[in-house]
Amino acid sequence: MSNIKAIRLALGLTQQKFAEGVGCTQSAVGQFERGETTPSVEIGKRVVGLAADAGREVSLDHVYGMKPWGDVAVHG
Repeated sequence: MSNIKAIRLALGLTQQKFAEGVGCTQSAVGQFERGETTPSVEIGKRVVGLAADAGREVSLDHVYGMKPWGDVAVHG
């Protein structure tokens, strides 16, 4: 399961604002968070970029749940 919800909450964003930031719909974000679908690699890369813009170091491993969320560094 992905860490999308944890990343979104750490960024302090609503599902709608997160969706706008990564270029998908709010509905898609909800599906990612519930584990109903997996974000595409393109969306995953956008999540990494959105987090970086907010001073968070997030990798694709974090996005896709291959690394625990606690490993994420905060910069800034």
